[in-house]
Amino acid sequence: MRLDDLVSRLVQRNGSDLRQKVGAPPAVRVRGLLGYLEGFEVLGPADVEEILRDIIPENLIGEFETEGRRTSLTPCRGRAESG
Repeated sequence: MRLDDLVSRLVQRNGSDLRQKVGAPPAVRVRGLLGYLEGFEVLGPADVEEILRDIIPENLIGEFETEGRRTSLTPCRGRAESG
């Protein structure tokens, strides 16, 4: 499974979020509603790990491997932050 394919489907549907969770097919949020993407199988641990390795910065891979998750996100540059 390729992240590019999932993102393309997200853009085609004018979605705002792409959700990937072991035990469920990939899902997108469109106009506030979450729905599974058609044509994709249920994600297994190896599927999610492959996708994450493509997007997690190299310096955080160790944290992911030891903790199994990443709890904080880095804001996107150019986005306004409330505070």
